[in-house]
Amino acid sequence: MEAFITVYTGEVFLFWRGLQPSVSIEDPEFAKQILSNKFGYVKPKLRPTLLPLTGNGLGMLNGLDWVRHRSILKPAFTMDKLKVMTKRMAACTIDMIDDWKNKALMADHQYMMIEMSEEFEKLSADVIAHVAFASSYVEAGEVFKAQKELQKQCIATVMDIDIPGSRFLPTPSNLQRWKLDNKVKNSLKCMVEGRIESFQSKEKLDRCYGDDMLGLMIEASKTAKKSLELNMGEIIDELREEVLRECGMGIPEADMLTKLKLVSMVLFETLTLYGPVLELDREASKDMKLGNLMFPKGVQITIQFLKIHRSKEYWGEDANEFNPLRLKNGVTHAAKHPSALLAFGLGPRACIGQNFAMLEAKVQASLSRWIILSRHCCGSLASCSNENDLESMQLCRVDCGDPLP
Repeated sequence: MEAFITVYTGEVFLFWRGLQPSVSIEDPEFAKQILSNKFGYVKPKLRPTLLPLTGNGLGMLNGLDWVRHRSILKPAFTMDKLKVMTKRMAACTIDMIDDWKNKALMADHQYMMIEMSEEFEKLSADVIAHVAFASSYVEAGEVFKAQKELQKQCIATVMDIDIPGSRFLPTPSNLQRWKLDNKVKNSLKCMVEGRIESFQSKEKLDRCYGDDMLGLMIEASKTAKKSLELNMGEIIDELREEVLRECGMGIPEADMLTKLKLVSMVLFETLTLYGPVLELDREASKDMKLGNLMFPKGVQITIQFLKIHRSKEYWGEDANEFNPLRLKNGVTHAAKHPSALLAFGLGPRACIGQNFAMLEAKVQASLSRWIILSRHCCGSLASCSNENDLESMQLCRVDCGDPLP
């Protein structure tokens, strides 16, 4: 990506993906106009081999189909509904911390490293399984495993030449992809059908699809049919103090999490510098004019999130440095352009799960405070190699307020 940024400079340039012309955009004002337009710029079609991974979900739909699906999903992601799920998020995070404690004890004073990225990846899957499927979380966990394997199979085909009809040939990779796709679809179908049957078997007054996301979406579907800089150590101390001040030493309530301003700043700054989405594609559904540019129908437009997020023109000379306090006046005032932060997209198609993701991250940060919000335990977690380290770990827990019994 660094080589790409070095070679291709300028806010607008044309490049080709095979036979598909694409225009690269780095101007946040252009990005705002494109993402705020409901129907002029649409999601381009994916390679057929990637469809088993994405399906015809909200992110892939356009037009009235997108409107209908969005109206069904939106009620499940309102803050009032998400606040109810805070306790489940907290329970999953506490289970992870307990697991770390057990591993540290089992190490018997021997050095042991825990890969944090893998742990939090598992935690995210566990939270989604509990919050989205509640009583069906065990089955959901199996679905996630199959989906992760399906992801590897699909991504492996990205650089392959797309020969028409090749996806129908019974090659080993196609057979494996079909098998995993069927497993994911059948498992999800069984969970949905089981929930509906459970609803129908209940007494009329007690009928409820459930307070998890699956239940809320089924209900919605039925209804629809009817400027100071701090160094990293100081930032960690500030974070720790804020979490303790707002959440105390117990399990945080949803209303407490909304007061974690510095935590929000750190999360958004992390998404700005290390966001999971490097670029976003749109396709002109008709001849479109953007500023002084004309885009013929069918041309793809690539919005370069990474280049916008690290542009010194919009973020200043410290654009590549981690500085959460640039967000002290809010997301829209963090840069010279109010639309320069595109972590969750923008406009009507902005990420529907933004509130869920931020709430989950705040729960994890507040409950992990005795590990990740202390100077003693910053970085990767290791079980302690000697008696002094174990003593430091216990002092750290007391100092930060261990929420566990």
